[in-house]
Amino acid sequence: MKITTLIIVIVLLIISITEQCILYDKQRHTMKFNNTFNKTGSPILEFYSNSKKLNFLIDTGSDYSFIDSTILKDIIHKKADVTEETSVSGIGGEVPIEGYFDVTFYYKNLEYTHLFQAFDFKESRNYAGVTINGIIGNDFLSKYRYFIDFKNLLVYSSL
Repeated sequence: MKITTLIIVIVLLIISITEQCILYDKQRHTMKFNNTFNKTGSPILEFYSNSKKLNFLIDTGSDYSFIDSTILKDIIHKKADVTEETSVSGIGGEVPIEGYFDVTFYYKNLEYTHLFQAFDFKESRNYAGVTINGIIGNDFLSKYRYFIDFKNLLVYSSL
C-alpha cells in the first residue's frame, strides 16, 4: 500500500513539473503588444539589439520583413549574401532596397536572427507617435511559427 501511494505521489509530481515546464515554455515564446496597440491600433512589438529599443510593426500583408536602414549602425547585423536588386512599393510610392541584412535582436531572453530588406523609412518612420524601426512580415512569422491573438493582444509561437 505504501509503495502504491509513493508511486502515485511520484507520478503526480512528474505531471505537475511537466505542466509547469510547458507553461513556462509557452510564456517564454509569447510576446505582448498591448502597450503600443492601445496607442496605434496596430500590433507593434518591442525588441532590443545592442541595448537599443526597436519597434517592429507586424504586417501580415507583407511577405517580407523590412528594417529602417538608418538604424543599422546601432544594432547587431551582418550584410547578407543576397544580390537581388529590387524596390519596395507601398502607399507612399516605390523606394529602392539598400541591401539585405541578417539582423539579430532580442525579446526578453529569446534571440532572433532574421533576413531583412533595408531601406530608409523616411516619413513612415513615425506612426501615431511611435517610432517604427522595422516591419515583421509573414517570412518571420512563418519561420518562427508565430500566431497573432488579437483578443489577448499576444503573439505566440507553436515551436
